[in-house]
Amino acid sequence: MATWLDDANTPEDTQQQDTLNTDLGKEIKPPQKEAGLFSGALTSPLRGGAIGVAKVGTALMRPFDALSDRLAYTYQDS
Repeated sequence: MATWLDDANTPEDTQQQDTLNTDLGKEIKPPQKEAGLFSGALTSPLRGGAIGVAKVGTALMRPFDALSDRLAYTYQDS
């Protein structure tokens, strides 16, 4: 069944539209680099060490934070 749109478009127009539609689906985003087996092996000790230092710092500061909180509450109560 033909429509008025088929009569208005020439075969060259439809071919141009088809090529534009197929080009739209191609590679919208850049290809992502796949991670290899040893992709982060060289930097992992440094990252692990930094995380360890942060955890130790947090653990060492907890008693001082608790003491400062208790002193602040004591000062507010009096």
